[in-house]
Amino acid sequence: MRIALLTSLLLTACTVGDTGTGATNNGTPDAGGGGGGGGGSGGGSGTTDLGACVNKEASPPPAYQHIAGGTSNAGANCIVSGCHANNAKGEGAPGFQFAGTVYLTGTTNPAAGVTVRIKSSDTTLTPVVTDSDGNFYFPAGGLKGTFTAITDVTGCPSVKPMVTKLQSGDGPGVNSCNLCHVKGGATTPIYF
Repeated sequence: MRIALLTSLLLTACTVGDTGTGATNNGTPDAGGGGGGGGGSGGGSGTTDLGACVNKEASPPPAYQHIAGGTSNAGANCIVSGCHANNAKGEGAPGFQFAGTVYLTGTTNPAAGVTVRIKSSDTTLTPVVTDSDGNFYFPAGGLKGTFTAITDVTGCPSVKPMVTKLQSGDGPGVNSCNLCHVKGGATTPIYF
């Protein structure tokens, strides 16, 4: 009986979840590998079922080094005019609908290789994997019109859902996760 109980606890541990508090360069999008969004060509890893854990990628995509500045711009609000705002992109930069940086809990160290998922009432976006600097993005146009959506970050055994829902809207930085999730912002950085 104890073995059956322990086995069931081990099997369910991964689905319970934890509550969580531009240019193109040689054909590579301007924002780190990003997984499903990163490159616009691949899928993230694992399941699209929010709440279910997905293993961390052992070899996350390398961080993209921007032409201007030579860094990955981790933590920067990149959905702005002249960068990745879909209606006012920088030269050669792809438009992003959502983008951000995930950090290891309580640090400024990147959470590389974790999966980020977004789901509205009628659309589940292809999951994306954070690059080696913790950056991720979802290409513009994935969720259309007015929407609310839920999101989480996962790397087994943890699943950390966003406490509030994403909302559609207009304006500089709307849907840029790094606009709110920064030290001194509306909420804490995205920690995993």
